[in-house]
Amino acid sequence: MNGLEYNSLSPVAPIAARNLASAPVHFNYPTIADARIASLKVLVFTLLTEIESLENRLESSDASALNLQDEVHRFEAALIRVALSKTGGRQRRAARLLGTKVTTLNTKIKRYGIA
Repeated sequence: MNGLEYNSLSPVAPIAARNLASAPVHFNYPTIADARIASLKVLVFTLLTEIESLENRLESSDASALNLQDEVHRFEAALIRVALSKTGGRQRRAARLLGTKVTTLNTKIKRYGIA
């Protein structure tokens, strides 16, 4: 029987063993959904960090000194740093993780002085 032993107690055993032997082997490679979930986790972590940072800054300084554009730049730079660290500095993968084009990411890296 194709090198499979027959168990007299289970008439289904040869059939099940034959099906397992011919079944394709599947590996769990990361999917696009996994990448998107990882991206969302990075985004949530960064957002929480920024919220805590803003709360601390608001407690220690005047609320009128808060500049939206500066905060957006700080947040964007922090998000880019996290994406680059998660991808080992690979800009193409970081751009994919952030959902942006490589040229846009490269421009922002230069603009914010991220090395």
